[in-house]
Amino acid sequence: MIFPHGLAVSLPARELLKTPLPGNFVDADTVLELDISLRLRAAVHALKAAYEDRGAALTFIARPEIFPEGMADATMRERLGGCRDHLYLCDGTTVQLIPGLKNHLFFYEHGDPAALAAFARFVSWVPELPAQLSSQFNTAFTFWDGQTAITPLPLLLQMDTAPASGLPKALHYVFSAPGGVYTPALAASLRVPPNAPATFARGTYIPFSAAAAADPEFCRLTAQHLLRHLGRKDYLTLLGTPLPKAPGANPLEAIGTVLAGLQNAGVALPAAVLRNAMFVATPPDVHTLCRPGAAFELLMPDSFEYWLLPRSFYAGFSKITLVRPSRRKADKYKLTELLSIAFGAKPAVQWTSPVRTLSMDYLPAND
Repeated sequence: MIFPHGLAVSLPARELLKTPLPGNFVDADTVLELDISLRLRAAVHALKAAYEDRGAALTFIARPEIFPEGMADATMRERLGGCRDHLYLCDGTTVQLIPGLKNHLFFYEHGDPAALAAFARFVSWVPELPAQLSSQFNTAFTFWDGQTAITPLPLLLQMDTAPASGLPKALHYVFSAPGGVYTPALAASLRVPPNAPATFARGTYIPFSAAAAADPEFCRLTAQHLLRHLGRKDYLTLLGTPLPKAPGANPLEAIGTVLAGLQNAGVALPAAVLRNAMFVATPPDVHTLCRPGAAFELLMPDSFEYWLLPRSFYAGFSKITLVRPSRRKADKYKLTELLSIAFGAKPAVQWTSPVRTLSMDYLPAND
């Protein structure tokens, strides 16, 4: 157990605007009753499974900033007992530290380009922040304070169960939907029957985050993949749509996000239904679509929220490839090392051309 003396966890204030906590110090179950984003809910579930369900003290704090330094040694020490570690669940807007405790960061929105941009701005305003972090959960960011590179220790916090299969919601891919929008009627005509015959011998699963859909180089790589396998009846490509921020979101909007990225990738794809390419809203059970013994690969952007899936999910792929911008070739492969633990095997790395966007500028040599 990483934190034998317990862990204090701070929640981002913006997530608590709809339903504030009933007190400043609560447990995981109380947090999970709130109206919070899907990613934050997943982060709390993962923390609960890793610590609280195993007997460790896990205390969630609503607003750590209301406790000045003097009170941190009094009120917080009294409420947190012998806790020595504090984790901030970050949505990108800010990072709160608690003086007197070891501080850790979990930036759970690293797949959202807007959150990445906000985080970039915040770190640029507070360049001394990274040096005050003891570790970072599920990321391997290298920050720069002048000429000094700072990489807080990367730690893995991974879900231990997979979500339900997305096959009942699978839709055949069509590059040029009327008006660029998937209507409910069009979606119904493209829906893949749950009992569709398993005819594919090979395939690739390409999960998109919102950041990946906004990355022209990753979208170009994906479009080239679709074009390369166009018309093949034995090869299946599954495109995973970005996770929505809130439950009940229209899944067709997520498809539109991916389509918009692919349409701006500079690769000409036919305006036709591709019967060997499908959209899936949740990670699929590929064995129900492919022949027994089929080789299925995973092509993953480095912004994908891989921690949302358990190691058992990744064990089903014959090969896992991590796609990264080439400007990070000078890295020490911290992210690759972290993913090797999450996957149970070291992924291959495929480099794309540099992409300069605000959302990634704060990581000039990040891993």
